[in-house]
Amino acid sequence: MEKTLFVWLLLVTLMITIPVFAVPPSAPTPVGSGSGDFSGPASATDGNFVSFDGVGGKTGKDSGSKATDFLGASAKAADADKLDNHDSTYFQVAYAALSSIGGLTESAGGFPYFTADDTWAVLGIGTAYQILHVNSGATAPDWTSTLGSSSTRLTMGYFTNLEITNSPTVNGTALSALYQPLDSTLTGLAGIAITVDGNNVTFPGAIITTAEDGSRRLAVLANTVGVDATSDAFELYPDSDNTWKLNQNGTEYTPTLSPTAGQVTLFGTSAARTWTIPDVNVTIPANPIGGTLGATANVIPKASGTGTATLQASGITEDGTNVDVGALNLVTTGQITGLTKIQVLTNTSGTHDGSNDAAILTDSGESFTTSQFVGMTLYNITDGSSCTVTANDGTTVTCTLAGGTDNNWDTDDAWQVGPGSKQAGSMWLVTAAATIRHPATAKYTACYMANGTNKLTIDMASDSMVFKGTLNTAVTTLDAGDSVDTSGSTADDYICIINVSTTDARGLGKRGTLADGGAS
Repeated sequence: MEKTLFVWLLLVTLMITIPVFAVPPSAPTPVGSGSGDFSGPASATDGNFVSFDGVGGKTGKDSGSKATDFLGASAKAADADKLDNHDSTYFQVAYAALSSIGGLTESAGGFPYFTADDTWAVLGIGTAYQILHVNSGATAPDWTSTLGSSSTRLTMGYFTNLEITNSPTVNGTALSALYQPLDSTLTGLAGIAITVDGNNVTFPGAIITTAEDGSRRLAVLANTVGVDATSDAFELYPDSDNTWKLNQNGTEYTPTLSPTAGQVTLFGTSAARTWTIPDVNVTIPANPIGGTLGATANVIPKASGTGTATLQASGITEDGTNVDVGALNLVTTGQITGLTKIQVLTNTSGTHDGSNDAAILTDSGESFTTSQFVGMTLYNITDGSSCTVTANDGTTVTCTLAGGTDNNWDTDDAWQVGPGSKQAGSMWLVTAAATIRHPATAKYTACYMANGTNKLTIDMASDSMVFKGTLNTAVTTLDAGDSVDTSGSTADDYICIINVSTTDARGLGKRGTLADGGAS
């Protein structure tokens, strides 16, 4: 027990007498990639800014400047509310209305503009109703009461309402001298010679009337007095009897127009009653001159050029080449001369020796008489097409083929011609040994003659047509489509054929010994 007490007392004594030492702290870690301390000068001026000394980034020095060094001489602590020694009245707040511009003298209604780079000026307000424009030197804006100048004009202007209070001028001439009021008498037109004597207006050219809707008319008021024809003039005028008068070099004619009957009556000499209407189709009503067709004064209208004249109701037409009476019967108590026309042909068949797919037949070995085939029917025997000839020269024949397989000409295509649709009743004399084609048209008549002892073959245009007639001494009926041949031994054989129908042909008369030519 005593030993234990002694140990405790010894430990207490040691704890009291043994000093305790603190562990020193670790050095702070600098911020950044550098290491070590930042060192400054041994002394500095109070209030001055610190600046780096060298490029090491760890050494500082006295910059020699402080905050007040960046203010004006009077902008120290006592003038802290001023900028560059100017108080707030020298500046304008950015968000407030602009009240003035330094160096410019403002006036009400004026506006600033540049006179040069970074140089301003103010244009004062103009007088009442002036407009802004560029001055004559093209250097600055200016006010004016005149549009354009004597040498410069506005090129275009648009106005909703334009009111002119003073008398304007155009190139120095008063507008009233250039234009005429709409409500006054016409006194003159530029470029037109007008005789103002109360009666006559003379124009150097034609009078043309035009309306937006396409209607055009020239109105002439009725005359209250008689009008005499003027010599050496062409005139149209209404006379006092309410009829139109035509004056031709002093000779007066009176056409009476009746909208109900639709007739036109011409007065004057018989020579003056001739109308010429070129290149148009004309339809004339029945009894056009009030008489019966066939009377001395009435004739079928004559077509001029390429037109067709038609006598309405009767159906008689004339196209400059033929007169077609349609379904009418031609009756006369006199003689009809020139009824049978003799056509002389050098050849009527052959072979195309031109190029393939040609529109025009070429037979270079021939010497056709120019235009001898015009009006005849040209047949392409090879492809079955045909057409009415419009022209031919010595070696070519022109028309537009139709009704065949190709409707053109290929090399070695066989060709024939025959009477055309308007050539019935003609006599055909063929001077060479050839084949001519007889039309398959009902009630068609034609006669064919061989020249001398040349053999002529009359081929039927339809394979369905049957010929019946006297070939030698007895009446013979041929097979459908068979041709009729002259003998080739006796001179000037001929035969006339009339078609009862499109399939029935009859021999009307003949000379010489004829034979069945067989199928073509």
